[in-house]
Amino acid sequence: MVIVHNYDAENNLELFMNKRNPGKKLKIFMRGKSVSTLQTQLTQRGFSITDIKGVFGPSTRDAVKSLQTQFSLQPTGIVDDAFRQAVGQQQADVSTQTESIKRSSHSDSDKKLDNLIQLLLRKGIIEQRELDSLLNNNPDDELPAKPLFL
Repeated sequence: MVIVHNYDAENNLELFMNKRNPGKKLKIFMRGKSVSTLQTQLTQRGFSITDIKGVFGPSTRDAVKSLQTQFSLQPTGIVDDAFRQAVGQQQADVSTQTESIKRSSHSDSDKKLDNLIQLLLRKGIIEQRELDSLLNNNPDDELPAKPLFL
């Protein structure tokens, strides 16, 4: 059996598909690496899986049913193409939203930090050479100590 990994680095989740039978369904009492991976994914999503690792038991089925309900799918407890597609779409949506937030917050953070540094320089709280020393990762440069209170 050859397995193809679709890996989502942002959420550290994998969707496993059997290459010989990509539409193979996972259901109660099945066992194997695909089931083990599914259980890991469900645990990462906060579900408590009490079944033996690699055995599709009642707690795995109940977690799948819960996700199916969240995705507005028929809660069958069977991992099928519709389930895989819903999970994959959710991951893609989350990744897109996360990237957008990261870009926005990083940009905002950079602007705020630049403004703060400029203010500290204008007020004489730090000097340009102190800033240069810190930015060049030379915090041990011999700089005269400033009094904390003037």
